[in-house]
Amino acid sequence: MNKVLMFFVIFGLFLTGCSDHLEGNKAPSPVIQINDQPVKYREQTICWDTPCNDIDLNKIKVTQQTTAKPGDPLTIVFDQSPQPSTINLISRKDRKITKLKPEDTFRLPREHGDYIYDLFVFWNDSNGRTDGQAVYSF
Repeated sequence: MNKVLMFFVIFGLFLTGCSDHLEGNKAPSPVIQINDQPVKYREQTICWDTPCNDIDLNKIKVTQQTTAKPGDPLTIVFDQSPQPSTINLISRKDRKITKLKPEDTFRLPREHGDYIYDLFVFWNDSNGRTDGQAVYSF
């Protein structure tokens, strides 16, 4: 009887340790900076260990502005676990998508103007299925 109980205890610990479950109820918040100055952003968790919903990025209103010079470096750092699987930076001006890796540096456009960006981020499980999605607009 003790061997059977021990088997289930060890098996239960194994399953818990190998879980793809995402902790908490929302995606981690990144640190977004231009020239080492923090950028304020609007954040929305689309799904986090729950079924994902569609989202209209144009409905996320950005009210905070950040002043930058053309060509300034933009950095995005996720310093919490889990790290994202995919990071897409989308310019609302021309809908250009730039794929980034954690802690990449992106150079702002050389043309003067107002720009709104959406950071569309995915967290995938070990089978490649999306477990979490979030958007950060600035």
